[in-house]
Amino acid sequence: MLELVAQARQQQTWFLDLVETLARTPISSVILFALVCTVVRVGIYAHLDRLHPAERKFGGARVLHWLHDLCDALVYAGILVFLLIRPFAVQTFRIPSESMVPTLKVGDLIIVNKALYRMQEPKAGDIVVFKPPAFARKKPAFSQEKDDDPNVDYVKRLIGTPGQTIEIKDRQLYRDGVPVDEPYINKESTFGSQPVDFKLVDYNGIIVPILRDGAGNSPGRSLYDEHIAAEDMQSVWDLPAEEVPPGKYLMVGDNRAGSFDGRFWGLIDRDVIVGKAWLTFWPPSRFGLSDKRP
Repeated sequence: MLELVAQARQQQTWFLDLVETLARTPISSVILFALVCTVVRVGIYAHLDRLHPAERKFGGARVLHWLHDLCDALVYAGILVFLLIRPFAVQTFRIPSESMVPTLKVGDLIIVNKALYRMQEPKAGDIVVFKPPAFARKKPAFSQEKDDDPNVDYVKRLIGTPGQTIEIKDRQLYRDGVPVDEPYINKESTFGSQPVDFKLVDYNGIIVPILRDGAGNSPGRSLYDEHIAAEDMQSVWDLPAEEVPPGKYLMVGDNRAGSFDGRFWGLIDRDVIVGKAWLTFWPPSRFGLSDKRP
C-alpha cells in the first residue's frame, strides 16, 4: 500500500514538474525545436517524393509519413501555444508557497488570464501573478537558500490600486478609511510577532511601507528598516497614510502571518503584472475558480 502511495506521489511530482517546465520554456528553445522539426519534415518529404507512389503505402514509408505528420503538428502546436496563447492569452502557474493559503495551496496548478489586463486595469481584490521587485526575491542573510530567479513569478492578492489609501489597523484592512470584509484570509494563522498594523507614508519624498507588530515594534526585514533610524520610527509612523501612487499596486498574501509581501517590500509597477489567477485545475479535487470565496 505504501509503495502505491509513493508511486502515485512520484507520478504527480513528475506531472507537476513537466507542466511547470513547459510553462517556463524560453521562446528561443521553442523556435529551435520548431526549426529542427521543420528540417526533419523537409528531409522526409524529399525522400518520400523520390519514391514510387506504390512504395509510399508500405513498410518504412508509412512510418515516415506518420513522423512527417507528427513534426507538422508539433510545429503548428508550438507556434499556437508558445508564440500566441502563452504570451497573450493564458499560462499555467504552480503555487510555490503557503502565502495564499487557504485560497491557493502549495502545488496547486492554476491558469493565469494574461489577456484580461490588456483590456482593463487590475481591480482591488483580484488574485494577481506578477514579477516581484529585487528586494522581494532576496533571501535573508541567515537563510541558506539562494535568491529567487529574476524570472520568477509571485502570486498575491491586490489590495491597493492607484489613488487608494490602504491601512491595516489591528489586522483589519481599511481602504480609503472604510473597513474591508476579507473572508478569504487565513484566520487560523498564529500572528505572534507578525505585523498587525501597516500603511504607506511619504518618507523623504518616497512612498514607503511601514509596519509594526502588536508590541509596536517593526518586525524587521522590510525595505526601509535600514534607512530609518530607530529613534525616528515613531515619528515616521505618526506620518499620515498616503495614497497608492499612479502606476503602482500593493500586493499582499491571504495568509497574512506567513506571507512576505508588499507590506515588507512595498509597491510594484503596472508593467510587471503578468495576469489574473483564473482557474485551478490541479489537483482534480480542487478544480474550479482560483478565487473561491465563502
